[in-house]
Amino acid sequence: MKDKQEQLAQLVAALAKHSQKATYTAVAGVVGLPARTVMNALLKDPQGEWVVAKASHQPTGYSTNQLRPQLKTNSSVISSAAVLASWWEKHLS
Repeated sequence: MKDKQEQLAQLVAALAKHSQKATYTAVAGVVGLPARTVMNALLKDPQGEWVVAKASHQPTGYSTNQLRPQLKTNSSVISSAAVLASWWEKHLS
């Protein structure tokens, strides 16, 4: 089994590649890490902006000028770990 951090990086890369937002909780559920750990791990990852807070649908800890315009192109947010796992399976490169 892949290292959880490696899984996190690969999942976030897939989200960024396909301009798909997912909540911290959904991502955490897929990779088996606490949501807070996922959030902290992504603060330094430019692609991490695709992982968002459930209430605001915005990434935590990013200033407005750090956000890519593409973040607004897809209003869909995956909030379920099961749905995200299925989405990821379909989008594996």
